Amino acid sequence: MGKGETYWPREVVRISDKNGVEIKGPVGVEDTVKKLREEVEENGSEISDEDDGKDKATSGGGKKSNGGKWTPKDDYEGEERQWFKWDWKLEFAAFYKDHRKQDEYTGKYFLGGGHHDITKFSKADKKRYTY
Repeated sequence: MGKGETYWPREVVRISDKNGVEIKGPVGVEDTVKKLREEVEENGSEISDEDDGKDKATSGGGKKSNGGKWTPKDDYEGEERQWFKWDWKLEFAAFYKDHRKQDEYTGKYFLGGGHHDITKFSKADKKRYTY
């Protein structure tokens, strides 16, 4: 599968067909489902029936880099994120580390700020950004 491609729409159609679930939706969804169904018949499935519904991070599948404890880097196959598991504390810690800013006066780190809040702008800046 090429970079940027995803298999989940085909898997939704395959599993829905397997379990007798009819997919309904807005105009044109029938054509999309038909096309996905043909792709499944043509290419087979990306997930085996034994793996259906299993979380690879907690079911013993996949590698564990930290002595059996899951970390976000276990979710990657090559450079592509697989999203087997989401751990809010670990994910936020990485996000915070990459996106935090340091207050120039106190030295404390923070996220966000008032630099996009027009109510905190000076009168001159408000006038510049007002229509």
